[in-house]
Amino acid sequence: MIEKPLLPLRQPSEIVLDYLEKGYLSQGEKNSRIPTIEQISAHLSVSASTVRNVIRKLTAEGRLGMKSGQGLYDYAEGEVDAKRADIIKGLVAVRKTLSEITPV
Repeated sequence: MIEKPLLPLRQPSEIVLDYLEKGYLSQGEKNSRIPTIEQISAHLSVSASTVRNVIRKLTAEGRLGMKSGQGLYDYAEGEVDAKRADIIKGLVAVRKTLSEITPV
């Protein structure tokens, strides 16, 4: 009897990353919303924590971004860093303004 070679099993995180990269991140439509963690988890039959970890990694790399209360979005390269820089500038301006207020 000839035995079939076993295919290497893929890690759940690889499945999620592959799904996002081929299905969303490579489409060229930037600023497009991607499915929720729960939707991806159910679709791929992987745990929500696995999906969350992959999303954290992609967010740290600047490939995904979150819009508060609106979900996850595929951003163009460098766009997340630019948005973070804008937020930091705003916070620095607020801090400067607050430090200039004289106590009553």
